[in-house]
This record gives sequence, structure tokens and C-alpha cells, in this order.
Amino acid sequence: MAFDPKKLCTIGVGGDNSVHMYSTPDADTVVETSDYFLDAHNRLKKGDFIHANLDTDGSQEQKTYTVQTSSSSGVTIGFPTHA
Repeated sequence: MAFDPKKLCTIGVGGDNSVHMYSTPDADTVVETSDYFLDAHNRLKKGDFIHANLDTDGSQEQKTYTVQTSSSSGVTIGFPTHA
């Protein structure tokens, strides 16, 4: 499937970063592909968090991603790092 911008909701803003929720029937392997979130580049900033409910029509799993880059030419997500 493809990214559905209607299912990306901002649930919190703190300082320079936001926290978003996203729910999709797509598996993590699809969501983690390059530029999956490109249509939301204007809503996502480097350092934002995306809490994702994945594979909603199957086994369901939850993952948290961080936005590493966001521009009209590309959106990259990764996993949060812990110090």
C-alpha cells in the first residue's frame, strides 16, 4: 500500500519537535522504505517522533521512529538512539 496522510496525526509538540501517531495496514518493511513519508515532508521535521501501529489488518506491531531528514526531495526515518 501507500502512505495515507490522513492517518498521520500530531499528538504533541514540545520545543522544536513533535510527536505523531500513524496507523497503517502496511508492514514495517514497507514503512521503513525510503521516502515512504514523502507526502508529509511539510509536516515532519528532523527529530520528530512517529509512533506507528503497523500491519493493522494482520499480526499488528508497534514501532517508534525518528525523522532523520525531511524535505521535498526526501524523508528518512530511523530508530531512536539511547545514550
